[in-house]
Amino acid sequence: MAAVTGMAAVLGVLAGAVPTSTHAQGASADAPASSDDPSRHLWTARRPADDEHPPGFEPQPPPVEHAWYGGQTLVTDVLSVSLVLTVGSHGSPELALVGLAGYALAPAVIHGIHGNTRLAVGSGLYRTTGALLTLGGFANLLSECGESEDPAIDCDTAWVMMLIGGAMTLSAPVLDAVLAWEVKQRADDGLVLAPVITPDRAGLQLRGRF
Repeated sequence: MAAVTGMAAVLGVLAGAVPTSTHAQGASADAPASSDDPSRHLWTARRPADDEHPPGFEPQPPPVEHAWYGGQTLVTDVLSVSLVLTVGSHGSPELALVGLAGYALAPAVIHGIHGNTRLAVGSGLYRTTGALLTLGGFANLLSECGESEDPAIDCDTAWVMMLIGGAMTLSAPVLDAVLAWEVKQRADDGLVLAPVITPDRAGLQLRGRF
């Protein structure tokens, strides 16, 4: 009899414990996950802000490319010299001056259009100086040197001026064409999948131009 009474007591305890345990599990399942759970931030789908970068992030400069435009300066040189030689030989000094001005200034203008301001100034000064030295030395050799008792400059100086000016005049087109490089920002049309890591979240971001 004592054994039967003990067994009934055990069954009664088990019968009362099972619903309590089931209720506790249901309550635990219905409870929302804590907002402080770090695993939730790892998989959160969110577009990061433009100014949101990880600690120590250094933005990279935009990609650039170098484009050569020396063909444009060479074309202006050929046209200007052809104008001087062709029109000047037929007795048209006005058009010859136009050709000289084009030779001295046209490449400088082209450099300026492509954003090379220093090269534009240097090219204009170099070409103008060479042309003036050449013309000045040649003019003194023709008019005053050897014919006047007191020439403005002696013959040796006139020859040196003409040689230096001629060297500068002939080398200017080559220098301008060699140095005619323009730096452009390259258009990046590709898409890049980049990681984004911050103290409170981590994920991936798709970057690029569409």
